[in-house]
Formats: sequence, C-alpha cells, structure tokens
Amino acid sequence: MSKKSLQYILTLIPRVCVQIHKKALIIFSLTFYLLTFVSCLNFYNKDIGNNNNNNYKDIFNFTSTNDFYMAIISDPQLYWTCENKICTDNAKSTDITVQGNLSNTWQVQSLNKAIKEYADRFYGVIINGDLAEHGHYHEFNAFSSFYESQLNKAIFPGLGNHDYYNNISDCYENNCAIRMIKYMSNKIKNLPTTNIDLTVSNVYYQFPSNRRDYKGSLSYSWDVGNVHFVQLNLYPYYKTSFNGWNASEALREYVEITSSLNWLTDDLDKAKSLNKSIILNMHISPHKDTYTLSRIIQNNAPNIKAIFVGHQHENMGLAYDCSYSLESEIPTKNNDLHLPSLVLNNGHLYEAIEDNNYNIQITDLNISETDLASTILNLKKSDFSMTYYPIDPMSTDGDLDVNNKKFNNDQCKFLLSKGAKIPKAINLQGIPIYFSGSSSNNSYLLVHFKDGDIENIKLVRSFYGLFEQYEDLPLTI
Repeated sequence: MSKKSLQYILTLIPRVCVQIHKKALIIFSLTFYLLTFVSCLNFYNKDIGNNNNNNYKDIFNFTSTNDFYMAIISDPQLYWTCENKICTDNAKSTDITVQGNLSNTWQVQSLNKAIKEYADRFYGVIINGDLAEHGHYHEFNAFSSFYESQLNKAIFPGLGNHDYYNNISDCYENNCAIRMIKYMSNKIKNLPTTNIDLTVSNVYYQFPSNRRDYKGSLSYSWDVGNVHFVQLNLYPYYKTSFNGWNASEALREYVEITSSLNWLTDDLDKAKSLNKSIILNMHISPHKDTYTLSRIIQNNAPNIKAIFVGHQHENMGLAYDCSYSLESEIPTKNNDLHLPSLVLNNGHLYEAIEDNNYNIQITDLNISETDLASTILNLKKSDFSMTYYPIDPMSTDGDLDVNNKKFNNDQCKFLLSKGAKIPKAINLQGIPIYFSGSSSNNSYLLVHFKDGDIENIKLVRSFYGLFEQYEDLPLTI
C-alpha cells in the first residue's frame, strides 16, 4: 500500500467514527424516547388499585364484626431514610432506597404476624398518607409491592402531602400527583364503602382536546359492625386543582380537590343517627384547625371515639404525650388569634385560652425564663420566637420554635406538669388523637374493637419484623 493510500485511509477513520457516533446517538435517543413513551403507557394502562387479589375477598365476607382488629399505620413513604438507630445500623447503607426497603420490609413482616395471630378477627390495615415519597412510578411500584402484594390483608389508604400536595407542578405533566389520584379513585370504588366524596366524569371533548375530570376530596367511609371509619386524606379542608396529559388515551385529565367539610358533616350525621362509633383518619392532625372542622368534631363528640393521624414520623401514641408543637387552634371567634397559645413575655410563660363565652383568658404558668431556658431547654431568651399558624397547615411557619426545633416530649411534659392545658385543646373535647407511627420509625398501632368501641390500642415496634414488641396505650385523656 502506498503512502498516499495510507494517508487517505487515515483521513477517513475520523469521518467514519463521527458517522457511527451520530447513528449511535440517534438510536440511543430514539430508544430513550420510546422507553419513556412506553413507561407513560404503562402508567396510564396499569390497573392500579382495583383490588384484584384474594386479600379483598375477606372484607366483603367478614363475620367477626363485634370483635375485630385493625392496624393503623402511616407514612410508608417509599423511599425514606431510617429514623432510628436499629434500622440505620441494620441497613448498613446510607442509600435511602436500601433504608426504605428495610423499614417497610420489617413493617410488612410485623403486620403479617399480627394478621396471622388474630386470623379471622383481623379486618384490614388503614394507611394514613404518604404512601410514596414523590409518587414516581418506581416509588409507587415499591409501595404496591409491599402493601398490595406482600401484605396479607386489605388496605384502606389515604393520601398525604408527599402523594400530591408536594408534587403539583413538580413532576412532568403532573403525572406523579395524577398517578396517586387515579390509584385512590380505583381503590375506593372497589372497597366496601358507605360514602365517597369523588366523581369521575366520562371522557368528553372540550377544546383543544378530550378530557376526563376528577372532582372531590377523595374522602370515603366504611362500616365494620357498629364502627364507622372515615378516611379524610391530607386534611379535611385541603383544596387545589391541577391537570396533566394522558398520552396513552390522548386526553388531558383535570383534578379538582375540594374541601371535605360539607361531605363530612353529612356523613357523620348519618353515622350518628345510627348511633355508630366513629373513627376519623387523616394525614395531618386537626390541631391546626378551622372553626368549621372543630365544630363538626364537637357536634359529634359523643360518637367520635378517636382520631388517628400520621405525618410526624417520630411521634407515636397519644398526642398529649407532648409530641405536638405547643401552639394549637380550637374554635375561636377571635380570628386574629390561634388558641390556646403559649407566649413568652417579660421572663414568664403565659397560656392564652378561650372560654365557653369566647373570652380570652391569660394564665401565668409560673415558669420563669430561668427555668425555661436553663432547666429544660438550656437556651437563651434570644433563641425564642413566636409566630401564628397560617390557614394552610402545611406551611413551615407557625410553631413555637426554639431555633426552628419543636419542643420534645420531655420538655412538653415539664410544661404540662406546671399546669399547661394544651392536651385538652389538641384532643378536642376529650377525643384522643393518636399518632399512627411510620415505617421509617418502625411503628404502627394495632386497635382492638369490641362491641362497637375501642377495647385496646397497642403501639407496636416492628424492628426485625417482630410483632411482640409493643406497649398498651391509654384510651382516655
């Protein structure tokens, strides 16, 4: 081969490589877009929430309605980090997927042992929100694998802030939030409900495309014997709207989330007329409340036996265990205040409450700044701040904060020992509020119902998938 021929060949090599690279890039791009499109089709065609396994046959043929068990859990939140040392140490990884898989594996294993223990008297599992961390497809699949496939009983889910509130305009075409809405829509229409706050339209054309509408709070209720359960999702007065493109059906889906307060009033009126015991479930507790919700709860107080909530992963058991921040709201005509409140002023801690005549009563709790700072908090006066709750309880503002940290259990119990009345406020007319625990903190509640009332509540710690680690919780305040 001549030198000239060799030089010519060498000049061709870069050109050939560039052409191969361009073709490979085109093939890669087409493959990527095809897979993306297919995954979109999978999402919209997937028959999610249709209760097509054997776990759901039991609840339609359940006979032990006067003596039964329900597990109440919250925040599987796939994927989320471990929030206790035992889980973190056993995960042996800082990866949130590894930790989330471990904590939910233990949770499901423990629940299945409880299900086996109580056999035909175990009705189902209530999940009070945050099913997934973002509602992404792989997160929803993980949730579905754990709680629709591996768990051996029917579930009664609600949505939390991580399922839709956090994801609006944060996921392509809102497909994360819509995924969870569609899941709930399919789920609740296949449960033995007594009442549903959701309407789904048929497909219709409205320029410039076909559309389908989802409207309602997604709240629903069901009865087991003389016990009436209500699932209120994020919180009862949450409202929002959003839409997204459904590629597989070539239509746009519109979601309007409405307040459930009117629906709840009617639902509880019917349950009360039948003298049903009422159990309320929601993701965020009603301690950051509205006047209307508090009145609804108070009007049905004799029948409402308990309120179960999630959201705060580290909190378990009764709310008066001081897991709440120390500012709360009860029905008040003094709309510029959120009561009762704890106020630090002139070196003393005061509690502001409202009496039955809507008069503001101020009480000095006789806790000096010295006690507050050095004895229990080890902080300076300049570290304290006081703000009021906005209407939206998902806001990060509004707690009585110490360097943006909420009071812990021991600090709150100290305040209660000095006469603070916060438990009566957050428990609403003597109705106890219970935190459901979380998968990340390996905890849930097992509730025994007998003759239409709560017989016992166990706080179960699901470390290593065990069921035997529990404590009995108080039933009264």
